[in-house]
Amino acid sequence: MPGPGRKFEKGKSPNPGGKTKKRRDIEAIAQRICEGPTEDNHLALSELAAMAIDVENEPKDRRACWELLLAYGYGKPTQRTELSGPDGGPLDLRHAVEAMTPEQKIEAGKIAIARLEEARREETRTIEANTGGDE
Repeated sequence: MPGPGRKFEKGKSPNPGGKTKKRRDIEAIAQRICEGPTEDNHLALSELAAMAIDVENEPKDRRACWELLLAYGYGKPTQRTELSGPDGGPLDLRHAVEAMTPEQKIEAGKIAIARLEEARREETRTIEANTGGDE
């Protein structure tokens, strides 16, 4: 009998059979796609699409196919993460900076400057595109 707050009995697997054969097939197809652009990728994507619409397959396996097709076709959605300090306040990064070597500080500064310059260039391009370059 499961303990309080547990769905499954301790020591018993909720999935004793492990992954289905179809799920292993889906993973193998995904790995083939990840190997890079080849003629085989078109075939692999076709196999995934066929598995996704085949009603004979388990719903969870069909869903895995759809998720892969969408991830490769449109990219995975961005997952945002917010970091904050105590009680939701700002992070205090002084300790992290103090722990950096002088070389690391210089490199971090170069990266920050490059990102700021790129943001400025992007802002200029946006303004020019929106105003027709009049400003």
